[in-house]
Amino acid sequence: MKRSAAITLLVVASLALADDWKEVQDTEGVKVFSRSLPDRLIRSVKGTGIVDAPVAKVALVLLDDARAPEWVSSLAEARVVRQLGPAEYVEYNHVSMPLIVSDREFVTRVTMSVDREKRTVVIRSVPADDTEVKKTEAWVRGSLSALYVLESIDEGKRTRLTVEVDADPKGALPPFIVNFFQKDWSRDTIKGIRNQAKKPDLKVPVEFAEFLDPLDF
Repeated sequence: MKRSAAITLLVVASLALADDWKEVQDTEGVKVFSRSLPDRLIRSVKGTGIVDAPVAKVALVLLDDARAPEWVSSLAEARVVRQLGPAEYVEYNHVSMPLIVSDREFVTRVTMSVDREKRTVVIRSVPADDTEVKKTEAWVRGSLSALYVLESIDEGKRTRLTVEVDADPKGALPPFIVNFFQKDWSRDTIKGIRNQAKKPDLKVPVEFAEFLDPLDF
């Protein structure tokens, strides 16, 4: 747990130091930010907003791969390839694209950490090259890094959620097209999580019960 807490602090600190983010939108209770990275034409996006659900419920939504297509736009499939431990796993995602564009797939390594003192959960995804996931011939294998910071507020009743993504769908898509479609990602993600968290039939995924059950703050 010491290692997990250290990772959490480093991630939160990196967010605080990222002063090159520029606010580009503030609608529907979500503030949206964007920034450019060195030698990259595709911009990173970030958003922050409040979810009317405890941290444990928000984390459940994020870890429930089987139901992710219910709230993630264009997501055709999400699944756990294999677990590397109670707080680490390899994930596969298949994204449907318009008819004239090849579908995209992403393989990531996901790590989770908890800081009980700060009442915070951090979920981070980074690109993974996993031999168990063979590339689908007709699709393009993209690159995806994502960060979710869940902060418990209002005596545990609500969650301040920060989401961040740096995605490159690869292939021949022009960067300005990618930037156009990704600009609303953080707002749509937070809205989707808000709606999903309201559903009464959510169940804790068996493979993540050990991680989710202690999140009682």
